[in-house]
Amino acid sequence: MDKKYLFGLLVLGFVLYGCGTSRKAVDKSTDVPSSVTLTPDQQRKYDYFFLEAIRQKEKKEYTAAFGLLQRALEINPNAASALFEMAQYYMYLRQLPEAAQALEQAVKNAPDNYWYSQGLNALYQQQNETGKAIALLEQMTKRFP
Repeated sequence: MDKKYLFGLLVLGFVLYGCGTSRKAVDKSTDVPSSVTLTPDQQRKYDYFFLEAIRQKEKKEYTAAFGLLQRALEINPNAASALFEMAQYYMYLRQLPEAAQALEQAVKNAPDNYWYSQGLNALYQQQNETGKAIALLEQMTKRFP
């Protein structure tokens, strides 16, 4: 029993070590803004408003969700998650310049998030902004090999 337990721990250790070292180095030289340092109370408030907005969205209470996301962004204007969600609403409302601005800011604030970059790329392609789409896709191939 001890040998099986020890062997299991050894295998688990190798798996965890392999997961940590398999990531390729990513060029961090992009212009990422310094993250806003929130107090624990501010972070709790941001989390509340953001999560409540997602809950309202799931209940199809879109007006309430939009307002809650705005409150979350008042607390942390660099929160990529809230910016991405706001962009979804702007796209639905056909306010494409605002959607593009929110998505660009989300990608800038969280450059390692594949889905934010993919959403921005889709918006660029939809708007026939092929130059921006190509540049973003080239950046994505470097970030996400």
